Amino acid sequence: MKEKLRVEDLIESGLTNVPDDIRDTSLPDVRLKLVNTALAYKNEQVRNNIFERKLDGARMQLKKRESIIQEISDLQEENGQRTKELDKMEREKERETAYAKAIE
Repeated sequence: MKEKLRVEDLIESGLTNVPDDIRDTSLPDVRLKLVNTALAYKNEQVRNNIFERKLDGARMQLKKRESIIQEISDLQEENGQRTKELDKMEREKERETAYAKAIE
C-alpha cells in the first residue's frame, strides 16, 4: 500500500514538471510533437557531423599550410646561405682573375 502511494506521488510529482500546454495536449498531438522533435534532433546531428567534417578538413588545411610556410622559410634560409657562398666564390674568382692578369 505504501509503495503504491509512493509510486502515485512520484507520478504526480513528475507530471507537475510537465508544462501545462503539453499536459493538456491530446496523446496523438504529443506523439506528433515528440516525433517532430526527434526528427529535428536527428537533422541537427547530421548538420553537426557535416560541420565537424568540414572543420576537420579546415584543420588539416591549416596544418598543411603551416608545413608549407615552414618549408618556404627553410628554403629561403638555404637560398640565403647559398647566395652568400656564391658571392664569396665570385669574389674569389675575381681575385684569381686579377692575380692571373697581374702575372701576365
